[in-house]
Amino acid sequence: MPGKYIPALDIAFGLSSYGVVAVAVHDGELFSVLLGDNRTELLDELLHLFPNITLTSEKSAAHVLNDVLQSIESPKRELRTPIHMLGTEFQCRVWRYLLTIPVGETRTYAEVAAGVGQPEAVRAVANACGTNKIAVLIPCHRVVRSDGSLGGYRWGTDLKTRLLARECELTSSLIRQVCG
Repeated sequence: MPGKYIPALDIAFGLSSYGVVAVAVHDGELFSVLLGDNRTELLDELLHLFPNITLTSEKSAAHVLNDVLQSIESPKRELRTPIHMLGTEFQCRVWRYLLTIPVGETRTYAEVAAGVGQPEAVRAVANACGTNKIAVLIPCHRVVRSDGSLGGYRWGTDLKTRLLARECELTSSLIRQVCG
């Protein structure tokens, strides 16, 4: 974790329409959002992702959890908590690019690679998506293969399908409202 020593992460767990959610927070910044079937699984994953950090349960994480859950359930809602991206310079560029993809739209891995200025780095984009620690809110689910198929997703292709369907439904309903 270059540039910032993090002695502890505050964690909180909640439920979303996609399953159990775990958030890890330090100093008001969101370090991780994980999805899973139960708290134990997510706690194990947090300990794997952050092996040298103490995990604590604090009110600050519960406050952030509420913000995260609202943003997960309402994809057009902007997250109010700052995201702290832990990754290489390239991974962070990919994740920042993904944040610009509008709700209800997708990009191919090749388009993302070109969008971050490295069109030859398609596999590296896929790797960045696979190592994303901020589920749903850094929208790796909006990245698909060049043939239009879903490809993989760290939290499973079933969830990727559900997320994209929900966003498409939201976008379609907004278009119907505007277009009459």
